[in-house]
Amino acid sequence: MLSQLYLNMDETFGSQYQDEIMTGRLSTGFTLMAIAISSLGLFGLASFTAERRAKEISLRKVLGATVAQMISLLCRDYILLVGIALMIGLPMAWWGAQKFLDTYQFHTTLSVSLFVVTALSMLLIALITVTYQSAKAAMANPADRLSYE
Repeated sequence: MLSQLYLNMDETFGSQYQDEIMTGRLSTGFTLMAIAISSLGLFGLASFTAERRAKEISLRKVLGATVAQMISLLCRDYILLVGIALMIGLPMAWWGAQKFLDTYQFHTTLSVSLFVVTALSMLLIALITVTYQSAKAAMANPADRLSYE
């Protein structure tokens, strides 16, 4: 009898939150697609920047710059842009999530660690994406680029 009551209550609560469960699944899917699309865009932008600055990279390499120095030179701008995006986006995300949670009578509080992990993940994804293109450009033979001048 008690187990039947538990099953009925479980089904009742499950049906009440079916819309939220579906919204959560859709949000996860669209978030993953947005991350993939933005990573591809960042990869393309890093490729364009590395190609545009290829002669500069070659000259720096001939003059004795290390690969690590050139990677940090190319990554610095992107990390700054991601930092600016985080300063704008994190307060907006906190406000939106807080407004969403306020619609429920019983809700959890937002943890700072959630936003810290998000910020670190964004920086890591951007760094990995840009570092690959930067390393590829930094390890190219400078003679190939400078021979046309």
